[in-house]
Amino acid sequence: MDGPVMATADDAILSKWSTTQSGYYQDPFLEHFCKGATGLTQQKRRRPPPIIQRGTHARVCVMDRCIQSFSSSSQTKYTTATGEHDDEPQQRQVIILGAGKDTSFLRHAHGILWQDGTAGSIDPSKNGSNSPPLIARDRVTWYEVDHPFVMESKRKLLSELPNLTIEDEDTDGYVVRVPHHHDDGSAGEEDTFSTCHFVAHDLRQSVQSLLERLVRSHGLQTELPTL
Repeated sequence: MDGPVMATADDAILSKWSTTQSGYYQDPFLEHFCKGATGLTQQKRRRPPPIIQRGTHARVCVMDRCIQSFSSSSQTKYTTATGEHDDEPQQRQVIILGAGKDTSFLRHAHGILWQDGTAGSIDPSKNGSNSPPLIARDRVTWYEVDHPFVMESKRKLLSELPNLTIEDEDTDGYVVRVPHHHDDGSAGEEDTFSTCHFVAHDLRQSVQSLLERLVRSHGLQTELPTL
């Protein structure tokens, strides 16, 4: 039973890769995350029908815009003791259940999610080019949850990428941090990171135990706005 469940991660990433190959959008991480993927059909680089590609592209666009809107609204109005209004950046959280080999966190961390992926070239090394998104990226903590086998496979792929760090958090979890840089590649005066906690959990098991673990071992804050 676990084999078909885990193979859906390959199916999803291969469908996205095929969609980018047809020119619908750009994602510089997909080629890497397709390494060794076969999916349910055991075909490595099959090309699905155009209607599937259009549906995949539509889903990516909708999710990207949802995350953009959620992240960029992380400013909270408050009234000071003198009655003046000010903006205070507010931390937010994004949780992806059944994340598979999704690349949304990496595209978010490098500022790619904020770019128009349908035209022009994308350079993931220039991950601090837009100031408002940089503020938003620094204020959003990510969580990805999936089957232990999928999370271990993803860790291996992540470890092969430059400009990120991986640290263990608990028996079946790890955290990835991607530093932010200016356009010239230099770091800012203060180190800022995009952070994602990768949590191995079989979603057929208790949701309550997952929530307790996210809070206990991975820093989830239940009082914060969460997508």
